[in-house]
Amino acid sequence: TLGNAWGVLASLNKWGDHRRFTDRVGGEAYADRIVHDHLTDTYYYRPVTLPTGSWASAIDAAVASNAGGLTGWRLPPMGLLQTLINGQGGVLLNYAPFDIAGVGLLTSTSTPGSPASNALPMLYSGAFQSVAKTTSHSYLTCRQAEP
Repeated sequence: TLGNAWGVLASLNKWGDHRRFTDRVGGEAYADRIVHDHLTDTYYYRPVTLPTGSWASAIDAAVASNAGGLTGWRLPPMGLLQTLINGQGGVLLNYAPFDIAGVGLLTSTSTPGSPASNALPMLYSGAFQSVAKTTSHSYLTCRQAEP
C-alpha cells in the first residue's frame, strides 16, 4: 500500500526501502528505460520517444517487443494506468520517470474502432478529458515484474 506520500510505499520494496518506483537494479538511473512500480509489481517500458500507432499496431508492437531483453510485454489496461496518475500535484503522469503530458495513451481496453474513446488523455487539467478522434495515439508497454 501507499505510505504518507503518493510515491512512497508503506512497506519495504524488494530493495529494502520505501520508494515506489525504481529501475530493475534498485536505482533511479533507468538506463534501460524500464520502470518498476513496486505498488503493482509491474514493469513499464518508457522509451525516450513514446511510440505511436493505431490500437491494432500498438497491440502487435507490444507483443513483439523485447525491451530490456524481456518478452511478455502488453498494453496496460486503463485501470492499471490509472494507478500511475499522481493527483497530489495535478501532474498526472508528468513526473519522472514517466514525463508524459498532453497525449492520449492507448490501453488494452481501448475500443479498437474508436481508440480515442478509451485512450487515456494525460492532460494538465481535469482527469480524463476527451481527445480528438484519431487513428494514432502514443502508448506504453508493461509486463509483470521479475521476482
